[in-house]
Amino acid sequence: PNGITSIGNDAFDGCTFLTSVTIPNTVTNIGNGAFSGCSGLPSITIPNSVTKIGPNAFRSCSGLQSVTIPNSVTSIGKYAFYECSSPITITIGSGIKSIQGYAFASCTKITDVNCYSESVPETNTEAFKDSYINYVTLHVPSSAVNTYKSATPWKDFGNIVALTDSDPKPTGIKMIHGAESKGHDYFDLNGRKLTDEPMQKGIYISNGQKVIVK
Repeated sequence: PNGITSIGNDAFDGCTFLTSVTIPNTVTNIGNGAFSGCSGLPSITIPNSVTKIGPNAFRSCSGLQSVTIPNSVTSIGKYAFYECSSPITITIGSGIKSIQGYAFASCTKITDVNCYSESVPETNTEAFKDSYINYVTLHVPSSAVNTYKSATPWKDFGNIVALTDSDPKPTGIKMIHGAESKGHDYFDLNGRKLTDEPMQKGIYISNGQKVIVK
């Protein structure tokens, strides 16, 4: 819920049937191994409040197909997205300063990486180890294309091009509606507002409370 400031170490470690996570904009830290082994999770959008992603945070999330890291994140820890082996698009915000060892290693099916930092982040040489980045396109600000082309390990990407308006942007989550609603609005667990009261089975949020439709 809104108000949580930290997701602790190993909080959801090994929750293989977890398919949806909505992290509120009050969270500033995602702990070590917080979602490690959540193999059923298809995507994750990290809110603008988070400044650090801990080691192993999303390790072996083999179902991840989309990762959006907002501008607020300055550091990505060791093995943070290690062995995320599905076809995956990675978007990294402009605030990134440090990417530690094996952060995106063994991500064998990366399709694209979009990095919005105009300065090449301090990146461990093994950050993309065994991820076949020589077949991957890296999208970076036009002013920094040549800089990335000469920096290790970024220079090993197969193609380095300028970002365009059609590329994903690291917007993150700005607000999750719940307690702020009037009690007549319903939201799914991805934070999407429903057009009417829910009719299908599932868990929903209304007026800051969980609503279960059986």
